[in-house]
Amino acid sequence: MARDLKSKFDKYWECYSIVLTFAIVVDPQYKLEFIEFYYKKLDVSTSYEKVNDLKEQMPVLFEEYLCAEFDSYKSQCANARSQSQLDLYLGETLIDRKQFLDRDVLDYWKGNNARYPELTLMACDVLSIPMTTVASESGFSHGGSVIGKFRSSILPTNVKAIL
Repeated sequence: MARDLKSKFDKYWECYSIVLTFAIVVDPQYKLEFIEFYYKKLDVSTSYEKVNDLKEQMPVLFEEYLCAEFDSYKSQCANARSQSQLDLYLGETLIDRKQFLDRDVLDYWKGNNARYPELTLMACDVLSIPMTTVASESGFSHGGSVIGKFRSSILPTNVKAIL
């Protein structure tokens, strides 16, 4: 069983989506420090490579995001300013989680919209991405146990109710 779990972990670790990692970076409680710490715990051999990839891809996503949001004249001005927005945000110290208990990450970005206007837009979009595919995967894998060979003619409404 442990080998099966390890092979499944290796599969997901190898082909994870870097965009999902951005959601942790735009959380002011965690940022890059959290990712660096846990990547080292998960897999020391690839953690350095994955963290560097993240550090390279985040500004690229930010630049692409700005080019899509603004026309070419504004994006040229915004790129210089917004790149420093990303650097300023990442350079700030982490927010203490005890102080952040009653707040939502989106509330943080709403309150800091004046400081980081373009970064706020990107953070809100990144945070709106569903973080898992487990619900859909488990729904499909669970279906086989509900509709067996003796229940192949069950009505769709009944299958939905059973699931």
